[in-house]
Amino acid sequence: MRRVALAEIELEARPFQIRLDPRPGQLKAALRREGQLVPVVLQKKPGKLRVIDGHRRCEALAALGQESVDATVLDVGDGEALRLAFVLNAERKTLSPADRWNSLRVMARRGWTNEKIGKALGMHRTRVSTLRNLFPDLAEVDLGIVEGWLLPSHLRALRSLLPRKDWPKWLRVVKAEKLSARALFERIGAGKRRREPPYVAKEAGGALILRGFRFEPASADPEEMWRAVTQLDDALDRIRGWLRRKG
Repeated sequence: MRRVALAEIELEARPFQIRLDPRPGQLKAALRREGQLVPVVLQKKPGKLRVIDGHRRCEALAALGQESVDATVLDVGDGEALRLAFVLNAERKTLSPADRWNSLRVMARRGWTNEKIGKALGMHRTRVSTLRNLFPDLAEVDLGIVEGWLLPSHLRALRSLLPRKDWPKWLRVVKAEKLSARALFERIGAGKRRREPPYVAKEAGGALILRGFRFEPASADPEEMWRAVTQLDDALDRIRGWLRRKG
């Protein structure tokens, strides 16, 4: 660890920022009261250093008039730097579920597959896929999570009833009217037929086509359970009918 001048750090670029809300918040008051207890982690690059972990600390210390920070400088590639940004934050247990999702999105934007993301973060690739599907890459979703008026339950309601293209309109309604997830579900669902769930089994050209199916009851809401049961019932009916006709 050594002291590094803030002028040597590229604070504007945030290639490894995984928090949706990068503002220092109450951190500034804590640093004024207690000083810098945890060093920032920097990536060694030609020219200015880049922040791997500690964006908010750097900005808060700069706002307090500090000219340098305690830092650990690492000579690592971008992939390892991004993995460390997640791991170091996760170890301090300061990441919200939305921040965890955002780290997946940052990795996906760099072209990482679900399998590669899962290996880096210690989770199964299907869990990575589930998280990425729950939090779509929409500016309105980012804003809602940061400002606190949007919850994962709102997103589950939207996902169960509407195509993605209709989400921005309803996200604006949620914000303007401060709708709860239940109120949103009831508002959209009033007089609306439920969409047919995607197939698990179907016939095509005389052949029976089966599609992969995964269901996680521990994380499912009632609408997801309804869709899962409907999918399986439909699949079993199609399989029985196909077998009877084939004799």
